[in-house]
Amino acid sequence: MCAFDAVLPGPMTFTRGLIEARFDAAGLDLPVALSTNYLETLKMMTAIGLGWSLLPERLVAGRAA
Repeated sequence: MCAFDAVLPGPMTFTRGLIEARFDAAGLDLPVALSTNYLETLKMMTAIGLGWSLLPERLVAGRAA
C-alpha cells in the first residue's frame, strides 16, 4: 500500500491517528495525496483513482445502505 497515495481523514482525527500509528509501528511511509473529513469526498476521490482510503462498509460502492 505504501506504493500508492492515500486519501485520508484530517490529521487530527481518531481514524487518521490509528492509520498513522499502524504505519509508524511497521516503519512504513504513508504517502497522503489528500486529507478531508468528509467521507463522501473520500469515497469519490477513491472512486476516481486518486488513492486508497479506509471507509465505513456502508460507503463501499455496490453496497446497499
